[in-house]
Amino acid sequence: MDYLTLRNTLIKNAAARNQPIFGEFELTSRCNLSCEMCYLISQSNDPDLSTEAWKKIFDQAVDAGLLFALLTGGEIFRRKDFVELYTYLYDQGINITLFTNATLLSKEHLELFKMRPPEFIIITLYGYNSESYQKITKSEHAFSQTDQAIDQLIKHRLPLQLRTLAVNHIYQNLDAMIEYAQSKKQTLHYSTYIAPTRNQCSYPLTMRLKPKELVDFEKRLQSAFPKTTKNTITQNTKKSTCLALKATYFITYKGEMQACALAYTPRKNTIGKALKPVFDSLRHSIDLLEKESKCHDCRLLMSCQQCFAKRLLEGNSKTCSEYLKEHASLKSRTAYE
Repeated sequence: MDYLTLRNTLIKNAAARNQPIFGEFELTSRCNLSCEMCYLISQSNDPDLSTEAWKKIFDQAVDAGLLFALLTGGEIFRRKDFVELYTYLYDQGINITLFTNATLLSKEHLELFKMRPPEFIIITLYGYNSESYQKITKSEHAFSQTDQAIDQLIKHRLPLQLRTLAVNHIYQNLDAMIEYAQSKKQTLHYSTYIAPTRNQCSYPLTMRLKPKELVDFEKRLQSAFPKTTKNTITQNTKKSTCLALKATYFITYKGEMQACALAYTPRKNTIGKALKPVFDSLRHSIDLLEKESKCHDCRLLMSCQQCFAKRLLEGNSKTCSEYLKEHASLKSRTAYE
């Protein structure tokens, strides 16, 4: 049994017992890039929790059974105390995955990761050269910084994964994106869902693909990288396999627990509280809301990327939107072609 299979089996078994062993921690809302489709863009100037506050949350998570952690943002390397927080969590025996744009990766970080290697360093790609990167990130240096970081991680044999997003500009340059990943001898993983921001701003929706384009996006990436799965490292949020608030949870930069990064409600403050009772209370709330869903008997369920969080963001937590439904219908049809 390979490591990922073992890891996923542990998380699945924990879900059967409602044991919170996988925590996602949003260390900051701040980022050095300005991607308009980011669900945190409207909150990017909000204050972060202190170092000590995060350490206390980590302690509560470990006491509740934490084995696997994902550190995300914003941009995690914007925090001046990142090395301290990472070391504190790692030295408690936690397996850590990182989400980053990699533009701020430093020699100090590389030395840290050589001594205390993460499970995975997941870098989101926004283009294949400086011009394509700048259109999305608004930064003229982001591509060169990311490109150099990828080379350094490969050089030091650190566990790297590249991923990209289903937005118009990336879709228009997908062949070049694929060639870039292949030039680095890397697989290009992907996320297909672009959500409104947490305050329900609809602007990012103008950037996301039409259902037909989304099917083509996924098909082309799977063809280029046959072993690619949509979500190898983090949890799958599809209703039939979602482990949110069964074995996994998400804690925001404000210290509030919610089911996942997208599910902005229900949520509860964790600061100064034992984590497991908060986890159990939120799971009960989500279970009640899920009973109201009209999706359970839908013939498209197995092809649909709907889940509570996506239905919520699309405007109705009880039933999936026309966008999700059309995508599921097209995906179901192409599966038999």
